[in-house]
Amino acid sequence: MQYKSHIELKDYIDIVFRRYLLIIQAVVIFTIVTAVYNYFLKPVYITSATLMIRKPVSSISTTIFYELDLIGSMNQKATYLRLLNNRTILSNAAKKIIRDPKEAQSVVSRIRITDMANTKLITVSLTGHDPQKITLQVNEIARAIVEHTYDSNMKTISNTEQFIEKQLNEIGRKLIIQEEEIKDFKIKSGVEGLTNRTSVISSRISNYQTQIDENNLKIRKLNILLSGYKLELSKISEHIEKTFNVSENPEYEKYKMQVGQKRMELEGISAVFGKKHPKFKKVYHELAYLEEELKKSIKEEVKSFTKEKNPYYAKVYENYITAGIEKSILVDQNEALPKKIKLEKENLLTLPVIGLSLERMQREFRVNERIYQLIKEKHSETQIAQTAKEKLLDVVAEATLPTSPIRPMKLKNISIAFISGLGFGFILVFIMEFFDQSIKSPVEIKEHIAYNMLGVIPEIKTDHEKIPEGIIMNPFLIMGYDFRSSASENIRVLRTNIDFAASSGDYPKKSLMITNSSKGEGKSFIISNIAISFASAGKKVLLIDSDLRRSKLHLYFGILNTDGLTNILLGDSIGSNIRKTIFDGLDIITSGPLPPNPSELISTGRMSEIIEECEKEYDYVLIDAPPVTAVTDAQLLASQTDGILFLISLYSDSMPQVNAGLELIEKVNGKILGVVCNRVKETAFYKAYYSYYKYDSYSS
Repeated sequence: MQYKSHIELKDYIDIVFRRYLLIIQAVVIFTIVTAVYNYFLKPVYITSATLMIRKPVSSISTTIFYELDLIGSMNQKATYLRLLNNRTILSNAAKKIIRDPKEAQSVVSRIRITDMANTKLITVSLTGHDPQKITLQVNEIARAIVEHTYDSNMKTISNTEQFIEKQLNEIGRKLIIQEEEIKDFKIKSGVEGLTNRTSVISSRISNYQTQIDENNLKIRKLNILLSGYKLELSKISEHIEKTFNVSENPEYEKYKMQVGQKRMELEGISAVFGKKHPKFKKVYHELAYLEEELKKSIKEEVKSFTKEKNPYYAKVYENYITAGIEKSILVDQNEALPKKIKLEKENLLTLPVIGLSLERMQREFRVNERIYQLIKEKHSETQIAQTAKEKLLDVVAEATLPTSPIRPMKLKNISIAFISGLGFGFILVFIMEFFDQSIKSPVEIKEHIAYNMLGVIPEIKTDHEKIPEGIIMNPFLIMGYDFRSSASENIRVLRTNIDFAASSGDYPKKSLMITNSSKGEGKSFIISNIAISFASAGKKVLLIDSDLRRSKLHLYFGILNTDGLTNILLGDSIGSNIRKTIFDGLDIITSGPLPPNPSELISTGRMSEIIEECEKEYDYVLIDAPPVTAVTDAQLLASQTDGILFLISLYSDSMPQVNAGLELIEKVNGKILGVVCNRVKETAFYKAYYSYYKYDSYSS
């Protein structure tokens, strides 16, 4: 059995052609729903006013935006954008022109402050349903924003100036007093300055004091860390064999002393010789070695007394010990540093006291003098900014009345809906195709079924107008009136293939049964037209309706179904139940009254006797049987007939159904002549199918 190894383009096109109505429906639904939705939507307009950022005359002007002090060197324009987008500023501006609080809040929610790239311009945009109203509102809000920034700026400048003047007066008076004091002190004492030794000693004292302050800060931080570590470790105190108090552990005492001494030594060398001196490098490496050894010792100790193997708590305990040792080292340093400070102060006392006093007075004077100069510069800037009365923002382009809405964009939305519907339709079609297990083409049958394809029958298009006047005929008996249709031509091909297959082999096959795997798929229609085709070719044909549940042949030929096969099976003669048709050479036995036990009647030996007797009088005995997978009637008949035609209907039968039906016939040793493909759509590929099976069936 050969399977198709790849899918060709024509297969995809065929799928689309077969389900094109679904795609059209999806496109129509998407488009109509979108069009209706857009029709009922209110149009939304947008308009914008443009503001320009003015360069301030002085830096004082920018203090209106106090965040500048926090942001530092952030781009000025980005800061303006951030502040103007503040809902409070916009709400204050909106409340000045709109009395209703709810409406003002609605307007604020629709305002957008945006940046015009590579310019000093900012746009204030507003959306709404009334173009005239939003134009007036956005212009008023833009002017209110400018006014608000101006008022805030001038207020800030005024407050700044008052503060600076007050500070300037206080520092100025203080400088005058200090200058007079220094002058009087020099005159009285006759001292002109400090010696170099005094400066060195003062620097050492300052450094020691700074180190104490830094150590105290580190100790406070370590206390916080130790409290956190201790709280965490208290959760598993039963898993720790030793005490939390690191100071009670003598194992680290030697390391603490050595590390502390090396650090103090390193500070002293750095202050005297600098960090590039060989002594500094030597002590630095010794200190690094000691600290590394201390870490190793702590890790080994943690492993030895931590019962729990949780690495988190082991790490916490390691950090706890390390922090405790570091704190102990800092505490020891702070105990030693005051002694050094005291020693340096004693050395300082040996120097002239008058020189020290003068140095202190001059230092205070220099600091206050620098502060005075800075405040004076700011005072000048505030005076310039107040005189200029500058605006940091200004409206350079008012909003204009919008003429067209920004949404809904009806044409665009409908186009998107059309494309979306088309895409959704295609996706839906291929999803349905993926889950649809029905047989789609004769090629699929040929590749999956081992039996010969005897014929391909297209979808029938009946035409009452082609039936000759004065003749009452069922339009499905297409072989009786439409000889040139593709269906008639295919039935003639099927007749030829059946005749060829029936006459080949060890003996000619006269009794032929047609069945399928599911009900209502056209077997009665096909067997009727095959019978007419054989009769028109000069054969004597008997058509038997053995479907004792859903008989149809009497309807096709317009014959009363009062007597028939049921009567014969119950004992009547065959000849009395044979009916003539309007076609020469074609007789029919209808089903007769439908019995309550069809299978029991057919399973008797009487059915075989009927077929044998009929074969003596007719060239072909064609039997219309029920579906083989629905009831057992077809299996019983299959074992009693010479050959079987198995009907497969596209888009209705699935390959599992067909295989199940064929297996049931094979189980009773039924002789399958071949399969007939029904309901082939007359697409662009139909002619290729027709030509393929027409000639292939002869060569099989």
